[in-house]
Parts: sequence; structure tokens; C-alpha cells
Amino acid sequence: MKLSNRVYILGAFIFFTFSCSKMNDLHQPYLDEGETIYAAKIDSVATNAGKGRIQLEAFIRSQRIETVYIFWNDLADSTEIQVNNQTGIYHKMLENMVEKEYIFQFISTDKYGHQSLPFEVSGKVYGNRFQEALINRAIVSMTPVIHGNLTINWSAAVDQGVGCNLVYMNVDGHKITKKVPMSETITTLNDFASGLKYQTLFVPEPTAIDTFYTDFKAQKVLIIVDRSDWTATADSYESTGQLPNGAPEKTIDGDASTYWHTQHIGEMPGYPHWLAYDMKKTVTVSVVELTSRSDQKQNDFTDFTIQQSIDGSNWIDCESFKLADVVGVQTFNLQNPIKTRYIRVYMTAGPNLYTHLAEFSVGFYD
Repeated sequence: MKLSNRVYILGAFIFFTFSCSKMNDLHQPYLDEGETIYAAKIDSVATNAGKGRIQLEAFIRSQRIETVYIFWNDLADSTEIQVNNQTGIYHKMLENMVEKEYIFQFISTDKYGHQSLPFEVSGKVYGNRFQEALINRAIVSMTPVIHGNLTINWSAAVDQGVGCNLVYMNVDGHKITKKVPMSETITTLNDFASGLKYQTLFVPEPTAIDTFYTDFKAQKVLIIVDRSDWTATADSYESTGQLPNGAPEKTIDGDASTYWHTQHIGEMPGYPHWLAYDMKKTVTVSVVELTSRSDQKQNDFTDFTIQQSIDGSNWIDCESFKLADVVGVQTFNLQNPIKTRYIRVYMTAGPNLYTHLAEFSVGFYD
């Protein structure tokens, strides 16, 4: 028994001695090199996208960083930031960049030449592909311009859009640029004269350093001609039986509750009836607007022709239309706009011998 124990103990000693030798062989290269020392890493990086460029913001709190090296395109491209052991926020602008998403690696070094472990961050650069996909925010509707007042109703906000630039000429002859935020759904102008166009502004990311713009889009606007110095005449009118209404000038007073009425006391002339207007100057007319009496629309004339004249006496037919029995303004577009000083509504048919009208106006598209 004593001999056996001695043999067992000797064998165990040889086994453990051999095993420890093998373990030392595995770790010896690292032990020979000594402890690896790393430089401090930067704390964080913010990427601010741009058009063909990107701004990198490195946040550094360590006072043991001499230089920060920045690599991208699989280490094929690089630049550096000199830190000189100072804390703070360091900016680096990379210009002439291809439009795509990048992976940036930041490796810092200290004054002894030690390197840090990489700090990795992604960032995008935008360019023509993004630009070409942009679409103007839509205008849903616009009111006709009356005395310089124009109301624009916008569609819902567009993704990445931040607003629109409206450009127009005002009533004083000045070019106006109005910035409309994307949160605004109704824009009102009170000095519009002509030349409306607009563009939409886009920011691809909240922290982007560049704004993208769509091309300007010209917008047709209906401008109602000022009637303040017009005169109105008619084939007949009721001077007593419809007071305070009846006279033809009630159709250009801007009040839809007042109206012109043909004569019906003493005599009741039948069709044709007409209302003629001297606009005092030659204007382009592409739209005619008529407003019926809201309480008697079913007794309006039904058929009419727009006529023009160079002298207010001799009339030329332009286009013919039908008037519907509806409340509010009815708009009639002339297929062939006319330029004239004198214009007439020549009424040819209706349910009664008499007829009436609340408002008449004309306009043109700018």
C-alpha cells in the first residue's frame, strides 16, 4: 500500500506540472508584451446631414486626447481633429460627399501614441436623389381676389416639409416674399396684386444643416375687377314697387341682399331684358359672376348671353350660358376671354315676364 500511494502521488505531481506548463505556453506571448494601454475614447458624436456634405460634432470630456482620426468608406477616406488634450465640442465638416449613408469610425490618440478603441456612428448625406423626389405642398383652393384680399387653403403638412415661400407683387408694386410655416393651413393676403408663385422647403432630418427647396410653381389667381367707379343701366327697372331695391346699380353695390328688378308697376315688359355696365376702362374678362336673389332664385332668367361693346351702343355676342336655381355666386368661364370697357348681360328667357339679379362682377386669371 505504501508503494502504491507513492506511485500515485508522483504521477499526480508530473500531470499538474505538465498542465501548468501548457497553460503558460498559451498566455506567455501576452505576458511578454505587457499590459495593453488604450487612449481615451470620445464620449459621443452627433451627425448633422447636409446637401453633399455632413457635419460631425464630437463631444469630448477627457483631457487625455491629443488627436481624433475619422475614417469612412471602409477606412479608405480619413481626416483628423486636433484636440490637444482639451475638453469640449469639436466640429468637422466633410464636403463633396456622395449621397448615401456612411459609417464613421473615430479613433483617438494620446500624447504617448496610444490608440483608443473605435467609436462608430452612422450618418447620411443627401443630394440630387432626395431633391428630385420633393413635391410642392398642394393648394386646395383659393378665394377670388377682391380689393387685394386673397385667402389660400393649404393641404395637410408634407413629410419633412417645414414651410413654403410665397412670392407676389403687392398693390404698391413691391415684390413680397412671405414665409408660411407648415403648421399653417389658411393664409390670408390683404395686399395682393399679381404674380403668385410658391415653393416648399424641406429639411431631411431635424438636425440637418441644409434646407432643400422645390422649384417655384406659378399659381393662377382669379382677380375680381374693382367696381367702385362703374355705372349700370338696364332695359327697365322697378322704381317704386321694390324699394329700397330695384335700380340696376344694386347689382354692383357688393351687397347680395339688394337687387335689381325689371319694371312691373304700370307696365311689365317681357324678354329680352338686359343689364349693361361701363367699367370706365378696358379690362380683360375671362370670368363672369352672377348672384341670384336668395329668396326668389326660381324666378330668375334662365338663358343669357354675355355681350361686349366698344362704344356702349353697339353690342357683339360673346358666349351664351344658363343660370341655375342656386343660392350664392355662380361663375361662368369664357372660353375666349375678351378685352372690353362695356359689357352686358343679355337675358333671353325665364319663367315670367319679369326678372331680377342681386350681383354682377367680372374677373380675369393672373
